Amino acid sequence: MTEERTTPLRERMIEDMRIQGLGDKSQQSHIRAVKDFAAFLGRSPDTATTEELRAYQLHMTDAGVTPSVYNARITALRFFFSMTCGREEMKRYMQFRTQPRKRHVNWRSNTLMRNGILSRNPRSIVSSRLRTWSRLRPMW
Repeated sequence: MTEERTTPLRERMIEDMRIQGLGDKSQQSHIRAVKDFAAFLGRSPDTATTEELRAYQLHMTDAGVTPSVYNARITALRFFFSMTCGREEMKRYMQFRTQPRKRHVNWRSNTLMRNGILSRNPRSIVSSRLRTWSRLRPMW
């Protein structure tokens, strides 16, 4: 296994993460996110401007990065710029993305009764289960 060359900036970020008490997986994730940002820039990430940060966010959106990965990378960059570089003003230009929420299915008994799926009559419960089973059973 080859050893990766570590820059002083990366060493400082790792030290800052250890001071904050981040776990190993979080540290790896943060390092990976900053490394991806540096690859996008083509130079050291601490020299980035607000326009380049905006361009990186657009790049992630256009590349189809999921909201959870996008937000994890933004969190890493917020940490990098605020703690490691001391550039708090960069945090103002980073927006999180929201995930579309799944609709909650209401399985309360009164809703099921209203829709004819459930009844208080025991014979009706059996017959509704048989009807459900016949709908789910494949036709031969």
